Amino acid sequence: MIELPVSEFTVPYSSKQIDTFLACDIYGDKETCSTLILHGGGKGTRERFLPLRSALLEAGHSTLAIDFVGHGKTGGDLNKSSLASRTEQSLTLLESLKDLPIRCILGTSMGAYNAIKLSCKYKISTLVLMVPAVYTSKAYNLPFDSEFTKIISEPRSWDESDAWNIISDFRGHIFIVGAGKDEVIPAEIPARLYDCAVKAKKREIYWIPDSSHTFINY
Repeated sequence: MIELPVSEFTVPYSSKQIDTFLACDIYGDKETCSTLILHGGGKGTRERFLPLRSALLEAGHSTLAIDFVGHGKTGGDLNKSSLASRTEQSLTLLESLKDLPIRCILGTSMGAYNAIKLSCKYKISTLVLMVPAVYTSKAYNLPFDSEFTKIISEPRSWDESDAWNIISDFRGHIFIVGAGKDEVIPAEIPARLYDCAVKAKKREIYWIPDSSHTFINY
């Protein structure tokens, strides 16, 4: 792993429930930074992507990343955040750095769903979805509390996700990574995302047979 040239900074973010500064960073050259990385839920943070970001930098790809509210150096009350808030936090970051040539969004687990939602709001050419989670629209605006957990725990609640329709209209490149021993995300979800991407310029799905959901620590 090469030593990463890092530029850390914060971006102000305010909503009805939240007033904070989002901890963010750029690894590599700001002028050529083309990829935004979105971590998952649970204990996910941008720090967990260091090995991946190092490999990407070796290949010439600088990356932008964020710690969502309730995670990492941003901290704060996770229960005041939501799927919708995470999307808005991402947009706030992107809009504060409009000079960056962001063309790709990479999301893992919950972050993959935020990446899908962002593709409707921000023009990109590539989506990378790793062990992707998708959610029923009923959960999108709910704070991360017991009601959110109850709704997403209902059997096959993800069948009602808007992700399927969004992906079916995506016209860029899409790369999906599934874990063969994923104990969180049913194999049907990454497979169905691939099947739905009928208008994509290019689509690819790659399975890591012996890996669990946390192979990249999301």
